[in-house]
Amino acid sequence: MRASDSHKGREPLDPPEAAGSTELPGGPNHARKLEAFVVCSNARCSYHEGFADLRESPMQCPRCGHRLIRECGTCQMLLRSPSPTCSNCGRPIALRREPVSDDSVT
Repeated sequence: MRASDSHKGREPLDPPEAAGSTELPGGPNHARKLEAFVVCSNARCSYHEGFADLRESPMQCPRCGHRLIRECGTCQMLLRSPSPTCSNCGRPIALRREPVSDDSVT
């Protein structure tokens, strides 16, 4: 049997473009959007938040004013969870141990 004969008797598989649709099975909302997190660089502040688009995230913590961390300092991958360790390389996220002023919220 030749390789070209192996498909005889079966319907040919059409690519999605030929069928008029380029959507993946499950519909347009089937795939979960990747979420990236920002974490306050101050170890005494607990602020973190996830964003579908990091351009919408603030640059400074709205609670204490410190810089927000968007990526791992070791592997430079975006943070995919608010965990104190990178979900990509497993290294701890470097947070600064700075005092929080009395008027800021933790």
